Amino acid sequence: MSVEAVAALGSALSVSPPLAVDPELAVGPALTSAAPADSAFQSLLGALNQLNGELNAGEQALTAMASGNVDNLHQSMMGLEKVRLTLQLLLQVRSRALDAYQELMRMQI
Repeated sequence: MSVEAVAALGSALSVSPPLAVDPELAVGPALTSAAPADSAFQSLLGALNQLNGELNAGEQALTAMASGNVDNLHQSMMGLEKVRLTLQLLLQVRSRALDAYQELMRMQI
């Protein structure tokens, strides 16, 4: 097959060219498999940081509501409910992760 035919096939399928890799940044096969786990851990940490920020904002809104410094009570209550639902979701994810871990520990090798 000629180069032109392959190039035409690639353009017809809209295949992107391979990415250039810096040889200094190339990792071996042992480190390549850890990349998705690291990415998942980073996304989990990002979600926890976001939850922490929302909890802090909810605490400030609650303090403002208790002191009477709230202009719109409806918006404050919606924000507090959002924080409550986010925390419940986090607790459910934690519970499912612990259940999965315990199930793995019960498996026999």
